[in-house]
Formats: sequence, structure tokens, C-alpha cells
Amino acid sequence: MISYTNYSLLPPNCKNAALLSESAPYKLLVVFKASANAIAVGIFIFLAFTKPHTRIYHPNTRIIALITCIFMFLMALQHACFYSFETWRISFPYADPCERLWPTPALFSLRVMSGVFLIGLNSSFVILCIERLVCVLRISNYEESSRPALVATIVISTTALFSVVLILLCIPGVDWDEKLAVTTIRNSNNTANFQIMLIYMFALECVGVLFFSFLNFWSRSYRERIRGTKIAGTNCNLLFIKTNPSLSVKFQIEETIEMVRLFLPVVSVNCALNILTYLAALISNEIWPIHSIPTDLQMVLYELDFISRLSPFFTSLLLARGIGQLRRLLCCSATEQRTKVILNSNKDQDDHFNRLKQMFETGAMAQRKNTH
Repeated sequence: MISYTNYSLLPPNCKNAALLSESAPYKLLVVFKASANAIAVGIFIFLAFTKPHTRIYHPNTRIIALITCIFMFLMALQHACFYSFETWRISFPYADPCERLWPTPALFSLRVMSGVFLIGLNSSFVILCIERLVCVLRISNYEESSRPALVATIVISTTALFSVVLILLCIPGVDWDEKLAVTTIRNSNNTANFQIMLIYMFALECVGVLFFSFLNFWSRSYRERIRGTKIAGTNCNLLFIKTNPSLSVKFQIEETIEMVRLFLPVVSVNCALNILTYLAALISNEIWPIHSIPTDLQMVLYELDFISRLSPFFTSLLLARGIGQLRRLLCCSATEQRTKVILNSNKDQDDHFNRLKQMFETGAMAQRKNTH
């Protein structure tokens, strides 16, 4: 390892890059985050190729769930690549410390890319909640509202719109010709904009948690009320699926419960990590003002504060647990796996509906016996 002892002869950014290359705590944090996100990438790939058991049938729900999982995977991949390159940048034995500097356009692109994927993930969560709320309001005929292309367009358009806003908020004060030693694009001209983005992300995640919590409460309560009852309709067959498979009221409720069971832990953990990140950044800035400590210590605090960049690791584990593949992932016996939720066509819908109907009717009979 090369040690740069005569820092006074180096330009400021090159000096800071040399300090980072000699900071063991910073290297440890970067390697840890690179490893955690690389593991998350592997978990997502593993889950993509696991054998399907149970299906998400409604096309609107299916496309949003697919886009959500794609954004989770892209976040993990982006963080893994970014921190792997950062590990190489500060560890490679460059003779000239100035060779360790980040080109501003490359760093800006990677940081904005991370923000875009986070916006897409949060937007997908909120739109998934809205889709399930629409299902609640139109539960007797929602099976007729199958527009996956329109739903996908809404998710992608929302992500694109707010991504443009993100870029416009980040651009002020960026010197595109300057090379940077640190891995942040924040400066004195866009600090206030970063605060706006943090507040927006925080609000979006809180809305997602509230929506999913409401759906969880409503769906479970409604399921208990309608167990054993026959819901008749003049214009559509809600209980009996004949030649053309359709979704029943009970089926829609069960699918909503499965969606909440799968994604509520993910949304909650993402929200909690971002809240902790925001609070940690505020506290560390109050205790150690950014210009009063060396750059290497600044970046150590920065990486300690931003625990939200470990969210792909936790969400991948939660997703594996939610679809019943965690024990298999950990090479354990999978004799009591939970139901796995995946994306598939409607060809097995008849059998699945019959199982649901039997479950509801059995529950109702048990309740009547208890009352007598």
C-alpha cells in the first residue's frame, strides 16, 4: 500500500482521495455495503428462478408486483456495482492519488440512478396500494378491470416525471469539469434541494406504510364478515367460475391479503431505514459540522448515516421470507414453507378459487358450531 506523507504538495481533492485510501474504517464500511448488496443481487436472482407454487392472478396486480421486484433488483445491483467500484478506487495502489478521483459526470449519473430506482420503488408501492383500493371500491366487478398496459404506463410515467424533477434538483452547483474525492454530489447550491428530496421520499414511504396497513386491516375484517356468505350478482357470476375464469369477491380479498403480507414488511423496513438515515444525518451534522472534521472522517460518518443503502439486503431477505423461500435459501429443511406468491397466468385459477371457497365455507361452519 502506498502512503502519501507529503499532503501539502497535493491539490485539495487529491489530498482527500489519499486520506480516504488510508482510512481503514471507510474501507471496511464500503466493503461491507458492497458485500451486502451483492448478496441481495444473488438472492433476487435465486428468487427469480424458484419453482412457482401459488399465483397472483389479476393482471393489474401482477404487473405492479413485477415492476416493484424489478426496481428492488436494480437498486441492489446499482449499490453493489457502485460500492464495488469504490472499493477498487480506494484500494488500488495508484502512484498518483489524483487518479483516485471520481469524474463528476460518472458520479452524478450513478447517484441519480440510485434515486431514480428508489423513486420507482416507492411509486410502485403507492400505485399498488391505489390499485388495491380501487379493487376495494369496485370489488363486485373488479375482475373486469384488467388493464395491465395502462397500469404499467402509469408506474413508468410517474417514475420518469419525478426522476426529471430529481435531476433538476441535483444539477445546481455541479461543476462537471471537476473531479471529486468524495462520493456525494451535494454542494452549497443544492443542499436545500436535497432536503426537499429527503422530505418527499419520507412522505412517500409513510403514505405507503399507511396505505398497506389500512388494506391489511380492511381486508382481514371484511374476510371475517363474508365467510360463508354467498354474494349474488345479476350481471356477473361472483361465486361460480364456469367457462371463463374470473375473480370473485372472496378471491380479490384473499389476493389483497397476500399482497399486504408480502410487501408491508418491505415497505416498513424501507421507511424505518430512511427515517434512521435522516435522523442520523441531522445528529451527526449537529455534533460534527461538516467543515470542522477531516474528509476521511466526514465520509465515515456519511456511510454510517446512510444505512438506507443496506435496504436491498433486508428487503431481499423479507421477500424471500414472504414467498416462503427463506429456509430453502438458507439451505434448511423446507417442510413448513409459507405460501409462495409469484406471477403466473390465469390457467390454474379454477382450482385455486375452489380451494379458497372451501376455506371460507369451512371457517363459517366452525364459527356456527362455536355459537351453538
